[in-house]
Amino acid sequence: MILGVFLKNNVLLLGGSGTLGKALIRSKLIKNLKYPTSKEVNILKQSSIKKYILKNNIKLIIHFAALSKVKQCEKDKKKAYNINVNGTANVISAIINIHKDLDKDWPLMIEDHFYRKHLIYLEPGEVVFYESARLLHGRPEPLIGRSFANIFCHFTPIN
Repeated sequence: MILGVFLKNNVLLLGGSGTLGKALIRSKLIKNLKYPTSKEVNILKQSSIKKYILKNNIKLIIHFAALSKVKQCEKDKKKAYNINVNGTANVISAIINIHKDLDKDWPLMIEDHFYRKHLIYLEPGEVVFYESARLLHGRPEPLIGRSFANIFCHFTPIN
């Protein structure tokens, strides 16, 4: 069961000082949650992420790290790009569909490295892995139905 990953293993939260990260920490939903500061883990350096993962026996990464204040991003576009794109490039993403109650399929569109668009239709229990920082992705159509639930996971290569 997917929830077991959260309950039994060490989970790394990148971005624990932001709004989402603080909310997750306060919720205490994840027992073994590790949330180092940006000084302890520099997401711009893959070696920093790897070192922390190995030292702390991390099994899952939740990636919330981002520069998100619009004024700050507009003021320092290079820094925003570096953190939001290059930092995230050190992380691979996965979407796990856990539930859907739809009247019409709701595809995920992912554009590959050759700018070809692919529509992905996930059923509960299915997973798609992709490079979220490098590939344009999203849902181009509105949800038609009652509910849809995914779990988003982010991984970083160790080698």
